[in-house]
Amino acid sequence: MTTIDQLLEETEGLVSLPEVAVQVTRLVEDPNSSAEDIATAISREPALAARILRLANSPLYGMRSEVDTVARAVTVLGTLQVRDLVLASSAVHGFDGIPNELVSMEDFWRHSLYTGLAARRLARQVLSGREESSFTAGLLHDIGKLLLYHQQPQVAVQAFLAVLNGDAPRINLAERTLLGFDHGELGGALLERWELPPHLVAAARFHHRPLEAPEPLRREALLVHLANHIAQLAQLDSTRPGDAPPVEAEAWNLMGVSPLQVPELVQSLQEEVLEVEEALFREPAN
Repeated sequence: MTTIDQLLEETEGLVSLPEVAVQVTRLVEDPNSSAEDIATAISREPALAARILRLANSPLYGMRSEVDTVARAVTVLGTLQVRDLVLASSAVHGFDGIPNELVSMEDFWRHSLYTGLAARRLARQVLSGREESSFTAGLLHDIGKLLLYHQQPQVAVQAFLAVLNGDAPRINLAERTLLGFDHGELGGALLERWELPPHLVAAARFHHRPLEAPEPLRREALLVHLANHIAQLAQLDSTRPGDAPPVEAEAWNLMGVSPLQVPELVQSLQEEVLEVEEALFREPAN
């Protein structure tokens, strides 16, 4: 049976985090580096710099005046927020060259964006100061699916059919039956290999099984678990819980969030997603 390590080894070279993202992450963690150092690193990649500026000026932040340089973006948003935007944008575009016949990349990233925005909104209530990290965690939560679609397409189809035919209640359980692991574990392993922060790894790895996440990181996994549910409803234009994959019964209480908030969250996500999608996914014109 194929293992996670084997899948990652087979994908090595096809999917990797750009060097600029690795460099920015290291600079943010280096106490001797400055905001100017980070801006300089980002500015060496014009396409990335343009995406960061579009995001900084998007409705996501509601800035009163235009953010017209990367250095100002770092100053205004903060180094941690800019790092997370760099990671998010780099991961999205890191899969651009991967052929995939099982899912539209546009649809995949739209769901990921919905989840990121839902996680960001929930974080305002329960993880204050972690909004941007939560946005990135939501955006990257399903990244393991892309590896499965590319490396194990037949298994991915089998898992989908198992759920469709009622043989498995959820896609991750079908994957575990067929492979011994699910797309969450695979995605977490990929982010860990990329040396991304532990909360991003845990959110991906445990977003279907948040109660199994280690205690220091459980809230991030629970947050993305709920955000994924809300995102599915927003995409379906529904507020009926049964229309989306179920959530762990304890998740709402553990996070201090009420399911009664779902209709309001669904509406706000639908209003926000289009403008942020334009900023994050559209490549700048030459």
